[in-house]
Amino acid sequence: MAVYKVFIANKIDLQLYAICFFMIFLSCKNEGVYKIGTYNVRYDNKTDDESGRSWKERSSHVTDLIKKYDLDIFGVQEPFYNQINDMASSLPEYKRFGVSDDNKPNSKSNHHHDIFYKSEKFSLESHGQFWLSPGAPILPPDSLYTAAWGGKAKVCTWGKFKDKAANAEFFIFNTHFYYANENTRINSAKLVLKKIKEIAGDLPAMFMGDLNLNQHSDAYKVLNDSNLLEDSYNLAESKLPLNKLNYHQTFNHWYLYPKPRADIFERIDYIFVTNHWKNKVKSNAVIWDSYVENDIEKMTSDHNLVLIELDEL
Repeated sequence: MAVYKVFIANKIDLQLYAICFFMIFLSCKNEGVYKIGTYNVRYDNKTDDESGRSWKERSSHVTDLIKKYDLDIFGVQEPFYNQINDMASSLPEYKRFGVSDDNKPNSKSNHHHDIFYKSEKFSLESHGQFWLSPGAPILPPDSLYTAAWGGKAKVCTWGKFKDKAANAEFFIFNTHFYYANENTRINSAKLVLKKIKEIAGDLPAMFMGDLNLNQHSDAYKVLNDSNLLEDSYNLAESKLPLNKLNYHQTFNHWYLYPKPRADIFERIDYIFVTNHWKNKVKSNAVIWDSYVENDIEKMTSDHNLVLIELDEL
């Protein structure tokens, strides 16, 4: 049986985490709060099997994490179609939508960037996708691997949701920026801003994903310095774990603890929000939960789940 743990170095750490977890736990009971997540779940890489990180083993722990934090809506990055099916089967209270980067059924070589949502709480009013490539095509470009300003064109998935009880509507956009080309990321950020304005109009929106850029990059500035979006991390009343900046990095490299470097405070997984949410972000949490399988402690992915809690509109 897998056992989840958190990383405790001393009694002070224990007290800090207890406070953080208690805050999150209490909010699980709160009415009028949305819990939104972004999670790069790591693709089904067969070389991971040799190092004891196979998707077959991790799958149940990934979905256990979603259940534990009781997410309302979350976007995923990187899974192949078989992983999407595994997650959907284990999360029957959620519905999902999305396509792979190559838009092929049962794609085994391209990633999905799907959005999962609690169907009892939300209705999906409309949805679609566009590719991060000049002109934002709604089908993948023929030259997929060079079509994004010299880099790979990734798909951006979007959905318009209605809160059934509150009768409020909002949009969520989810993607995964190409990792190997800075110019691709900068232009992708500009295109995302344009498409959010075009698709969402004046309605509230969130933009999430593994953006493969840190908070000091030019592409980050394109997004966060715009008049449209702001990083929820900057708006959050609480940044969890409290008073531990090194635990706010989101790419864990499979380490159980933050990587041992001086420049450790870097984030690459984000949830940006429009001004409608500006005073409503209660917390931004980077989740460092692990599991134990056959007496070995492991991470569920090489990225941490990023979870924000915000008041309903």
